[in-house]
Amino acid sequence: MSILRRLAALLGTRGAGALVFHVRCDHCGEVVRVRVDPRWDLTQEFDGDLTGYRLSKDVLGVRCNRLMRLRVTLDRAYRITATEVDGGRLVSGPEGELRRDA
Repeated sequence: MSILRRLAALLGTRGAGALVFHVRCDHCGEVVRVRVDPRWDLTQEFDGDLTGYRLSKDVLGVRCNRLMRLRVTLDRAYRITATEVDGGRLVSGPEGELRRDA
């Protein structure tokens, strides 16, 4: 396993905080945890200079086959400025926390 750990350290898979969203399906009520890696999942937005980031992610639970589409807009400091979910809604609190993983 030490080879895998060294490879992970070389590739930089440690230390990057992930964004975590919880989406509740409108059809079956299942809460799906969605982990977003800012290094790979975000698209940069430019208007001359970097203005922010955009996320578009398809979410599918295990209870039903209804596809939910999560769209999030973030500013340059990774603060959420707008969210939209087709086929579901973001939830927080005891049923699912909107938070940032370490």
